[in-house]
Amino acid sequence: MKAPIFNHLSELRKRVFICVMATLGYMVLSYIFYDAIYEFFTKPFLSLNLDDYPFYIRSILEGVLVKLKVSFLFGFLAAIPVYFFHILRFSLPGLKKSESNIIFISLFASFILSCASFAYGYYLLLPLSIKFLMSYHFIPNDVGVLLTYSDNLFIIFNLLAAIIVMFQLPVIIMLLLYFNLVTRSLLLRSSRYIIILVFIISAILTPPDVVSQLMVSLPLILLFFIVIMFAKVFRWGNHV
Repeated sequence: MKAPIFNHLSELRKRVFICVMATLGYMVLSYIFYDAIYEFFTKPFLSLNLDDYPFYIRSILEGVLVKLKVSFLFGFLAAIPVYFFHILRFSLPGLKKSESNIIFISLFASFILSCASFAYGYYLLLPLSIKFLMSYHFIPNDVGVLLTYSDNLFIIFNLLAAIIVMFQLPVIIMLLLYFNLVTRSLLLRSSRYIIILVFIISAILTPPDVVSQLMVSLPLILLFFIVIMFAKVFRWGNHV
C-alpha cells in the first residue's frame, strides 16, 4: 500500500520540478528578449503622437524593477501549457477515456480562445480604449501628457491578461455542463444574473471606460449562449 503512495509522490515531485524549471527557463528567455517584449507592448501608444519617448520613469529603480517583474510574469504565463500538460499526465490515468477526451478538447478550446482574445484585445480593444481615454473629452487642450513607464506598461499587460482569463469562462461552463455539475435550465434561468455579473467583472478588470467594458462583456455573453446551444445538441447538463 505504501509503495503506490510513494510512487505517486515521487511522480508528483518530478512533475513539479519540471514545471518550476520550465518557469525559470521562460523567465530567463523573457529577460533576454525583454526589448522585443517592451516594443510590442508600447506600439498601441505610438498612435498618440507624443514626444520622442512614449514613457518616462520616476526613479532610478523603476527600470530594473519593471524588467524583472515583466520577465517573471511572462515566464509564468509562458509555462502555463507545461503546467496543464503535467497536471493532465498526473491525473488522466484516473479518468475514463471519454472524460480524458473532453479534457483535451477543452484545452484545445482554451488555447484557441486565449489566442483569439489576445489578438482581439491587442489589435482592436486596446487602440480604441487608448484613443477614447486620451481624447479631448477627458483631457483639456492645454494639459500636457506625461505617461509613466511602469504604470502604463502594466495597464496594457493587466488588461490583456484579464481578457485572456475572462475568455476561459465558456470553457469552464462547458466542463460544468459535460460533467453534469450544473444544468442548462439552471444556467438559462440564471442568465440575467450571469449577464450582470459579466458586466461587473468587465468593469472591474478593464479600464474605466464604456468602450472596453462593452467590448469584453458582449462577446462573453454571446459565447455563453453558444456554449448552451452546443450543450443542448450534445445533451450535456440535462440533469445533476
